[in-house]
Parts: sequence; C-alpha cells; structure tokens
Amino acid sequence: MDLKSAWKSLNTQNGLFTNNKGCPLNDTDNDGVPDHIDLCQNTLNNTYVDKKGCQLEDIDNDLVPNLWDECNNTPLDSCVKNGCPCLKIYTQEDMDNMVKYILQWGDTNDDGFIGLMEAINALEISSGVKKNN
Repeated sequence: MDLKSAWKSLNTQNGLFTNNKGCPLNDTDNDGVPDHIDLCQNTLNNTYVDKKGCQLEDIDNDLVPNLWDECNNTPLDSCVKNGCPCLKIYTQEDMDNMVKYILQWGDTNDDGFIGLMEAINALEISSGVKKNN
C-alpha cells in the first residue's frame, strides 16, 4: 500500500465529530450530537434535535418543529408544507362525483328550480373549496 492509500484509509468519514486524535466520537442514536454531550441519547431516527441532542418541540405533532412551523395548529393527519396544511388536490374522479352529488339534489324548497345553489354551498363547506375557485 502506498502512502497516499494508507492516509486515505485513516481518514475519518466527512461530517463526523472527532476527538483530538482524529478518531470518531460515538453517537449511539445517530442524531448528529456526540454521546458525551448528548442529554437525550435515545432520540428516534429522522428526529430534529437541539445542540444538546434533545428532540425539538412540536406542539401540533405534524413533524415540523415549532422553530420552523408556520402553523402551530395543523390538524392531525394533515398533509403539511412548512407546518401548514397543504392544499387539497382533487382528482377528476373526485370532481365527477361532486357534480353527480350536486345534480342529485333536485328541487329542495319547492321553488321549481333544482337546488344547485344549496348543493354548491353544501359542497363548498364540506370540501373547503372557495367560491372564487
């Protein structure tokens, strides 16, 4: 083995914390905080932690820590982006079913007209679609 190859084999993986001899420090829970300063050594994988190795608070449990969460009251099981609910995307089938639903209303108040406005208002409320959309 030549000197260059020997030197490369001794190098610590990039991004790891090392001691004063260049040896990697243990990080048992793989949170990026070495065990000797990690106050919470059992954090789950893919969890955001502070500089002490403890999980960052997430009051609405949307997996976006409060520090970066733009909406700290996201409903459970919501699609989130930056901590805020995602816009709901409707498929063509969803839209077809909505039209069928509206057309089934018929004349709801005996005014001689199909109850489209009532059906549309109910649909707006149930789906979250705004009138201007």
